[in-house]
Amino acid sequence: MEIKSQRGQSTVEYILLLAVLIILLTAVLRNRRFQDYVGTDGKFFRDYARRIGYTYRHGHSGGRPGNAPPPQNDYTSTHDTYKRRGGSASRFVIPLGEYPKN
Repeated sequence: MEIKSQRGQSTVEYILLLAVLIILLTAVLRNRRFQDYVGTDGKFFRDYARRIGYTYRHGHSGGRPGNAPPPQNDYTSTHDTYKRRGGSASRFVIPLGEYPKN
C-alpha cells in the first residue's frame, strides 16, 4: 500500500499526544496518595485552613519552626497576639496617658 499524501498526520499525532496526557493526568488525579494529600479532606487543605484561621484570629502565622502548622485554634488557649509568651507585654498599642481634650 502506497501512501500518496501525509496530509493530516500532524493532526493525528497531536490527538494521540493529547490522549496520552489525559490518561496520565487521570492516573495521577485518581491516585490514593494524591487524594489523601490534596483531595476533598486532604492534609494540604486541612493544614491551610488551620493556618489561615490562626492567622486571622491572632494576627500572625504562629511562628512554628520548619513551617509546621500552628496549634489548634480552639479558643481555649491564651490569645498569642494579646499576651506574649515571654512576658506580660501586649502587642496592642495604647497611649501611656490620656489624650488632651480640646
